[in-house]
Amino acid sequence: NNVSDYIYDSILLESERINLEIDLQKVVSDLEIYESLDRPYLTGKIVLADNNNLIEQADILGGEKISLSLKSTIPNAPLIKKRFYIDEIMFSRKSGDHTEVAGFHLIEDICFISNLFNLNRYYNDNSKKIIEDIGKEFLDKEIACPNVTNESSTVIIPNMEPLEAMKWISASMSSADGYPY
Repeated sequence: NNVSDYIYDSILLESERINLEIDLQKVVSDLEIYESLDRPYLTGKIVLADNNNLIEQADILGGEKISLSLKSTIPNAPLIKKRFYIDEIMFSRKSGDHTEVAGFHLIEDICFISNLFNLNRYYNDNSKKIIEDIGKEFLDKEIACPNVTNESSTVIIPNMEPLEAMKWISASMSSADGYPY
């Protein structure tokens, strides 16, 4: 119910250019995570206030991974782990001789990975199974489609990213009661 209901357990930066994980927990000033009804992935923004030239040393250009672990202040709540990629450097400003403030836009890992594939394939199965197969093969995710009719369908996916193809197929699905899925 409140932003203070969650605390950072860890915030790690991973980059192909450096071979170690950098703990960002002490330099993060803002972290916002957005969930949209239109997108099947999370987005976010993170702002770092750096006094130790960490941003410059890490050589952040975009494409770096940010691994978040959040925990609720509710007792015995499970740990929430998410992986994001930096897809845009929103700003980077020096605010003194030794301080730099930088803001980055984040997208969830499944969106970043989905953008790497071009799906052009023929499927002949029910829509639920096709979506589950795409999720498992390309995104390494288990997809749940409860209360869906198991009507057989034949589909040729015409040059789409996996997330885009899954959304396109789900638009033609219906629930067991005949409502749009």
